[in-house]
Amino acid sequence: MRIRPMAEPGELLDLPLARAAELIRAGEVTSVQLTEAAIARARTTRRLGNAFVEIFAETALTRAEALDRDMRRGLCHGPLHGIPLAHKDCLERDGKPMRVGSVVTDDTPGTTDATVLARLAAAGAVDLGRLHLNEMVAGPTGQNPHLGDCGNAWDPSRVSGGSSSGSGVAVASGAVFGAVGSDTGGSTRLPAAMNGLFGLKGTYGRVSRAGCFPRAFSLDCVGPIARTAEDCALLLGAMAGQDPRDPSTLDAPVPDYAARLATAADGSRLAAMVDEGEQHPDIVDLFDRLLAAAADAFGPVERRVFPALATCYAMGDVISKVEAATLHGTWMAERGERYSQAVFSRTEPG
Repeated sequence: MRIRPMAEPGELLDLPLARAAELIRAGEVTSVQLTEAAIARARTTRRLGNAFVEIFAETALTRAEALDRDMRRGLCHGPLHGIPLAHKDCLERDGKPMRVGSVVTDDTPGTTDATVLARLAAAGAVDLGRLHLNEMVAGPTGQNPHLGDCGNAWDPSRVSGGSSSGSGVAVASGAVFGAVGSDTGGSTRLPAAMNGLFGLKGTYGRVSRAGCFPRAFSLDCVGPIARTAEDCALLLGAMAGQDPRDPSTLDAPVPDYAARLATAADGSRLAAMVDEGEQHPDIVDLFDRLLAAAADAFGPVERRVFPALATCYAMGDVISKVEAATLHGTWMAERGERYSQAVFSRTEPG
């Protein structure tokens, strides 16, 4: 059955990525329909939550039209064929500047696409634009003195989480079906959690960082933000794999993550690392309910105490600051006044 003309774009934009991709492959909807609706909502999201730095309306529609022509000829580029995505502005794009939410870098256009963007394009995705982030991928809130703050998708007066702020808000608002974020100490997971999404920091080396602006080379990971676990699995499957441009990538086969979800409960063992520190009662209640739901779905959940957690946090803080200082030291000496006080003070101890 073909979808009738939409009175409201949300009929399609609020679908999971996996379902929207099925409809495109079945000929029930076109990439142009999705992309036009996504552009309209992206403009609203930009106005209300400041999620987008730039919307690629013209190039996105041109790409969607080409993908629709290919689909009519029976050529499907992959599991993301025709799906609008958008990405954190710390990824290099051929012919476009990457500002990293700062005024320290210049507007020199990129000379090639970041590997993750090239792989998503090869899987058929449409790139809808550059997304908001904390300055220099350093910050947990989505507040940025150069771009303006990025407001939470559910309540713009509240923080979005960072540093992949725009990625979380754009996906949660339904402007795109998924987004790429980067994560050193929570920068994908925080905006995902604060906007009610799935955010994945995968195994170190699983996804190439070639063309991604770094914070700390020993800790940085690139990963997806999406509305469901299946959507994250589809994105990760398209992004992952060894890359000669990034020597830290793993020489290991990429599983079919989406297919594995169907058998995820078989032989699974679950444990929760319990924080013994003081927590708000509402957070304790939500976490208990999460574990109860997981136990109902997959079996008993063990609660484990990890005494070295505070030490690991402290070590991660030292590593991230020292490695960031190796990148920013010269800029901070020559252009220190261009940094916000927040990012300068987070980096200077390194």
